[in-house]
Amino acid sequence: MKQSPPGRVWKRGIQRSRICQNADIPHFGKCGYRVLKPCLVLSLFVAVVGCGESAGTAPGVTGTVEPTPQTDAAEPEDSASEASTETQKVDLEICSYEELLQRVASHQGKIVVVDFWSTQCPPCMEEFPHLVALSRKYPADQVVCISASLDFEDFGANTVESAREHALEFLTQQQATLTNVILNVDSIVIQETKLGTGIPVVVLYDTDGAEKSRFDESLGEPFSYEKNVIPAVDQLVKERFGTEAQ
Repeated sequence: MKQSPPGRVWKRGIQRSRICQNADIPHFGKCGYRVLKPCLVLSLFVAVVGCGESAGTAPGVTGTVEPTPQTDAAEPEDSASEASTETQKVDLEICSYEELLQRVASHQGKIVVVDFWSTQCPPCMEEFPHLVALSRKYPADQVVCISASLDFEDFGANTVESAREHALEFLTQQQATLTNVILNVDSIVIQETKLGTGIPVVVLYDTDGAEKSRFDESLGEPFSYEKNVIPAVDQLVKERFGTEAQ
């Protein structure tokens, strides 16, 4: 502790004496001040304790305030479905065109929608959110949606694995928890030999596995899910299952 110079202490002592004389307060000197200070502190403590007792706290007992129990706010009903969607894993399987058709045939008794798309196709990416919404619109025992990526271009150092990683990033952003496959054959080859036209292409299969409708550029104008695909699916669901569009 820093010691004050004697002269400064002396001057403060004179000032205390003068203040006491002017206010008619007895001066106890340097030692008396030290005795008086603890008394003042003790008086202040007694006053505080007295206030606590007058407020209802028993003497000698320290008053404590019990925290108010907090209850969790009620979660919205749709939060459970949103959480389940977020926890579902978005995956992308590599397969051939023939394996894709086998997968479609395995869903006998259900309506199947297959969307051929690519991240190199702006109209495909623009319509893709409607496919995701459609996959959640009807029960899985009525409608199955499959996205078939044509992102693989077989030239140079390109590999189907690297194309898969690129397409999977987009699918994850879209929270596309439906069935996703990427074809292991060059995109141009699939469009020329299997689809007969450029993408986007959406194929609608009936419950017996037969192709019911096809939506592509041969319609003469760009098609859309809202205008073409969804109404066709709604109508087919109504005919096969007697279920109205939700």
